[in-house]
Amino acid sequence: MNREKGREQSPPGDLFSVPEYLERIRDLGVSAGFSVEMFAEVSGFSLPVLTRNLNAEKSLYVSSGVHGDEPAGPLAIAQALESGAFSDEFGWVIFPVLNPTGLVRGTRETADGVDLNRDYKAFQAAESVAHCRCLAGSGWKFQAALGLHEDWEAQGGYLYEHNPRAYANPCQGLLFSIERTVGLDASGEIDGWPTTSPGLIHPPSNPELRDLWPEQIYLLQHHTTMSYTLETPSEFPLEKRVNAHAEALRIFGDPLQWIEDRRRT
Repeated sequence: MNREKGREQSPPGDLFSVPEYLERIRDLGVSAGFSVEMFAEVSGFSLPVLTRNLNAEKSLYVSSGVHGDEPAGPLAIAQALESGAFSDEFGWVIFPVLNPTGLVRGTRETADGVDLNRDYKAFQAAESVAHCRCLAGSGWKFQAALGLHEDWEAQGGYLYEHNPRAYANPCQGLLFSIERTVGLDASGEIDGWPTTSPGLIHPPSNPELRDLWPEQIYLLQHHTTMSYTLETPSEFPLEKRVNAHAEALRIFGDPLQWIEDRRRT
């Protein structure tokens, strides 16, 4: 969820054991052929980054668990690992949990009250500092980045797109997958931005227009030229939201879904 409004806490049915999840994600990652390393220790939680096939010509980035009241993303990554959804056609870098204390509490912010998705310029939180140190130390460059989020106000799923150079992209495939799984939010305006088609918004990519940087703006400045944020409606059943994110991950890594961008020609 990138809006400031919404509920302050996840319903009890959406909460899950973060220690058990982290153990499971390590096992699933190894079974799926990923290298699993810990990039940070936060409040007793060891946070993993999963990497695979980094010698590939093109690599993709995925993150989730930035907001603790949005559990579908982390659970979808586990489901995608288990089902083999991450294509060998790309290299992968995956951060499945960035805000473990928020997930424990079911709150958007960390236990220290920081909204991580507004902290990628100020770097007040240990979580965002450790995340960016890991990225900077690696020198990774990505074909595209995808962040998995949820929105309490959404009437369906939707997508933020940053693709200022209009490169070939998976946008249409992602929108179709959202439509099939949770339906598209048909609002004419989402999060204060006009939609350019059902469920698609293009907020400004220029960092100078923002005092507070979300994760995707930081990534655009340092690690990629194209980024997406996928939002599912938090009011929908958790299983349905998880399936929507997992299907989007499969589409994101399918090279047949990457098509030339004719929307700006």
